[in-house]
Amino acid sequence: MLAIVGSGLPVVTFSNDLALLERGAFLLGITAGQVVAAILAYAARRGVRRIAIGGSPDTWGEQARAAAMISASSLGLSSYLLPAGELKQLGPAASSSEDALPDAVLMTSAADMLSMAPAAAAQGVQLLGSPLDLDLDPDELRVLDGAWLAAPDPARFAGFARTFEDRNGSPPGTIAGLAFDAVNIVQQVRLGGGLDRSGILAADGFRAVCGDVRFRDNGSAARALAILTVANGGLRTVAAAAMV
Repeated sequence: MLAIVGSGLPVVTFSNDLALLERGAFLLGITAGQVVAAILAYAARRGVRRIAIGGSPDTWGEQARAAAMISASSLGLSSYLLPAGELKQLGPAASSSEDALPDAVLMTSAADMLSMAPAAAAQGVQLLGSPLDLDLDPDELRVLDGAWLAAPDPARFAGFARTFEDRNGSPPGTIAGLAFDAVNIVQQVRLGGGLDRSGILAADGFRAVCGDVRFRDNGSAARALAILTVANGGLRTVAAAAMV
């Protein structure tokens, strides 16, 4: 956590734990709600109307599924939750009828995406992902060929990553990117006239390597995420970063 020390001054945290909003912190971490909103908005623009939502019952998965139900409703999509632990069946009424299948299935982790990919491909259902991370090798990515994901713009992150690796001898993870962004936010707020809530709540937000962010009064943030597709064992950007 990055604390701007001093009485009454704001705190920016790397966390994506929504419970911290109750303590008055500003959340810089990438949240499940941000990722899900971005990928479902793109899916809706591409004609998806009915989605199944699955994934492991961990904290990220629970937050992503809850966010997906809310986002789907706001987008006018029909949605339903897959039974807990069910990664092979797109149900809930699996049958030979195409009407029983969703247009897309959203999984909340890379492991669950890999488990669901064969069934989704075999039944012609678009695979969507909201993983917390996507640290997969090319062979695993090939299993996910055609999947759609929401993530920080790789081109934006790449410049930071090259500099970081040159200086430290290893590539950075998301936490390193968030730390870099947090320091830049503090610097931008200070240049703007003072380290206070009004500076953090600047209308234009802040440029960031993990996706530009704009904080809300309740401490949550809108974040610019790009849409990626998996192709030929790699990731390709198919939609420019948009604020969600």
